[in-house]
Amino acid sequence: MRPLENSYLESPSLKNLPVESPPVEGPPVEGPPAENPPARRDEELAAEAEAMSRFGVAAELIAARARLTLPELRRLYQADLDRGQAEAALAIGQALFEKAVGGDLAALVFWAKTRLGWKESQRTEAPERPAKLLVYRLPDNGRQGQGQGKALDPGCSASYP
Repeated sequence: MRPLENSYLESPSLKNLPVESPPVEGPPVEGPPAENPPARRDEELAAEAEAMSRFGVAAELIAARARLTLPELRRLYQADLDRGQAEAALAIGQALFEKAVGGDLAALVFWAKTRLGWKESQRTEAPERPAKLLVYRLPDNGRQGQGQGKALDPGCSASYP
């Protein structure tokens, strides 16, 4: 048993209390820590990864669910992830096309903007002549003598009463 060595204990009666350390079981371990065996492809997990990818789940989350690192997931299941995304794009594209052909205005506009490159634009025409700039003389409120305020525009002849 060894005495407590924690400096945060302020009470002198608590400093010398014995503390038991947990027993160590087994022989001492030498060398680098054991590595996990390399992951192997599992067809059930491949089907699940494809389905999750089809529903738009991020690859990082699929890897976490499968208890794999992202590089392992990509190495073992990249084709399944790609297939899931392609199937989703096909299904959404078909549904959008059918709605657009059926006359759904929102689908038509979306299709025209994304597939045909159409865009909305607003024309703003310049005014025929520029707006007049108004310059006012302000009183100096007694800060610069008793006279009128100074003009902001030297060419201005207006004065403040």
